Amino acid sequence: MKTSHLFLAIAILSLSSCARHYECTCSTATDSYTYDMRDIRPRDADEACDLAGEVWISSGGSCTATEVQ
Repeated sequence: MKTSHLFLAIAILSLSSCARHYECTCSTATDSYTYDMRDIRPRDADEACDLAGEVWISSGGSCTATEVQ
């Protein structure tokens, strides 16, 4: 019984860290652009979005990563 619970817990944790599809939307007051980020882990999505949108951010804009369903 304990073994099956342990296996179930490991399976759930491994699924939650799988690579996913994200979009990084960057915008300023006058313009916006969306970057496609596929096969990226959730914990890396925000950092990758900030790096992809570095020019937008330095121009006073902002970037947000959102998961694509």
